[in-house]
Amino acid sequence: MGIDLYFTKESLIKCSHAHCRELIRMAEKKWYERDIATIDIKDGKAKKIIVFVLVLFVIGLFGWTGYNMWRNRAQRVSATFTPVSSKPAKPSQEERLRRDIEQNWQRIELAVEGLIKAGLIMNMEAHYSKIYVEPLHWHQMTFDVKKDFTFLMFKYCAGVQKKYRAVWVDILDGYSGKKLAKYDSWGFKVY
Repeated sequence: MGIDLYFTKESLIKCSHAHCRELIRMAEKKWYERDIATIDIKDGKAKKIIVFVLVLFVIGLFGWTGYNMWRNRAQRVSATFTPVSSKPAKPSQEERLRRDIEQNWQRIELAVEGLIKAGLIMNMEAHYSKIYVEPLHWHQMTFDVKKDFTFLMFKYCAGVQKKYRAVWVDILDGYSGKKLAKYDSWGFKVY
């Protein structure tokens, strides 16, 4: 039968004639074939997309592997190459501070004991990098003396903590606890 099916499934179901039932079967067969063809087309596109993604993955994998091989080779070459006129590296600031504290620890302790006896230092929490001072003595000091005193206390706290790299020291008012000065990696600061 050469009948083109331009009608809907719902319109055929309403009819109860035998020839309509035959048309329904033919229409369902044709709709099924059309759905299968659509799925085949979609599967073809899906296969192309999957192949494209796999190709990109392989290219990326080769590129990443090549880059890592190049980087490792460059590191090996730079690790084995030593210039003829290489000078010994300068010690870091932490290393210089550690050496200074170790060499001058006796002097640092004596200076701190003298400041305690003089009444400038009221209380110390060296493990917490906090020094409480007498505010009247503090306000009579010049800027340079305050800076030197704070740096001395920085060295003392670093030596007590045995880190040789105290991150900071806070100078606090012995009565109110107000922060008066600070010495850290950025330098000296008065509040």
